[in-house]
Amino acid sequence: MNKEINNKIALCNIIDPVAITATTTSDIIDTKGFESLSVVVAMGAGTFTTSNYLTCKLQESDTTTGTDFTDVASADLIGSFLVYNAESDGIDQNSVQKVGYRGTKRYVRLVATETGTFSSVISATAILSDARSDVASNVAITATA
Repeated sequence: MNKEINNKIALCNIIDPVAITATTTSDIIDTKGFESLSVVVAMGAGTFTTSNYLTCKLQESDTTTGTDFTDVASADLIGSFLVYNAESDGIDQNSVQKVGYRGTKRYVRLVATETGTFSSVISATAILSDARSDVASNVAITATA
């Protein structure tokens, strides 16, 4: 194999591995300089049932102000996050999901909403690609407002 991807993408932890027991909002991803974004969520073993579960969604904004973020329309997503639960319509523990973003807003964040008494370790990573210039090593992650 003679192709490489390392210099064409930027990876950013937006939620460091953490035991989540309440709704958690990730750091803000600044997409400036990139044409593509995917968000990967990994979840470890946890305590969840049909009434104790976790849902993830992406939000977008033109500013970093927390109140300016709105849910990303499904038309601007590539794929969707399944519910982390113990049912067949969701996804089980020790799994990874990815969702692509094709919207036009500069800032994106992930919101992981806990329902019931869900408890598990999760982490989230942003993958920025298709850089407009040599910006892959200069990725900005902004603290959540």
